[in-house]
Amino acid sequence: MNDAKTFDQLPVEVISHIFLFLQFGEKKIASTVCWSWYEASIHPMFLNNEVICLKDMDNQEIQEALKVYTKSLRAFFTFKICGLGISFQNNDEDDPEILINENHWVKTVWPLLATKVFFLEFFDTVEFIDDILPALLNETQHLKALKIHNLQYSPKEELHKVKRLQLLEELTLDNLQTDNIDNDKLFGIIPKQLRKICLKSMWCSKFIIDDINKVLNYCSFYLETLELINIDVTPELMRSIASLGMKLKRFCLVIADSMYYDHEPQIIWPLFKTQWPLIDLTLRADCLTNEHLYIITNTFKNLEKLSVSSDSATCNVTKDGIDSFVTLKKLKTLYVGFGREYSAYGAFY
Repeated sequence: MNDAKTFDQLPVEVISHIFLFLQFGEKKIASTVCWSWYEASIHPMFLNNEVICLKDMDNQEIQEALKVYTKSLRAFFTFKICGLGISFQNNDEDDPEILINENHWVKTVWPLLATKVFFLEFFDTVEFIDDILPALLNETQHLKALKIHNLQYSPKEELHKVKRLQLLEELTLDNLQTDNIDNDKLFGIIPKQLRKICLKSMWCSKFIIDDINKVLNYCSFYLETLELINIDVTPELMRSIASLGMKLKRFCLVIADSMYYDHEPQIIWPLFKTQWPLIDLTLRADCLTNEHLYIITNTFKNLEKLSVSSDSATCNVTKDGIDSFVTLKKLKTLYVGFGREYSAYGAFY
């Protein structure tokens, strides 16, 4: 019996598996029993959907909150930062709220956590007047996924101040106002091994054509997922993208604004000339016809997930075009939505 192991001496993977059968509250209580149980409770399998949100907090509140996590044994962190559009430097000595210097949380507590921050999502609705985002990213060089939403930049080349994020695999830019920044801003931070790029709601962004072409060409060998959702996609951009020797597995193109209807056919056709080994395709455009659906069926035979739709009530798609998807033998999930007449969702096994 002397060689018998107690429960707390079991491998952390075994204890973590047992914890899978506990409710959240039960797991929280169990994590306080001993260090081995705590370590099991923060196993990566439990942290995939756990997000630490910093929202509308002042400098002191953020520092106090982050100090708690500096003592954590977690392997990695996922942070969501909202509403912190304040500058580092003191641009208004009469306003103590923006008197930020070496005591700022990005320079004090954040560096103690930064090496474990793999996922970072950043929201804001105000103009950044200084270096908070570049400083944050320069400290967080182990990032694997970065999402930036609703940011308006001043013309101070903020992204030029960011070191290249060498470990980054996923980048999402949503409603990023960038007209007043010169070119190459994205090219300077994106690594060659980037696997996913998502661009959303970026209308009238002059940098799109030049910058995206450079970025995609730079990381084309590793890129697996490309999502272009309500941005200034042009026929020239799509032809350029299609000409790259990429091996995309997932592609999403959403053209929701009717003002682009006349150009939509020219935007879509380059897609059908690619040799991408797609398993997931999302295509939303008002100009889709049965012919497009037939070509999708004949071109991307390995699709496992497919979504084709339109906002137009006069879209030229009929049941015959939709029925052609039956020939996709590997298809597991299908969404079809065209105007009011045809709307279907199915799972194929």
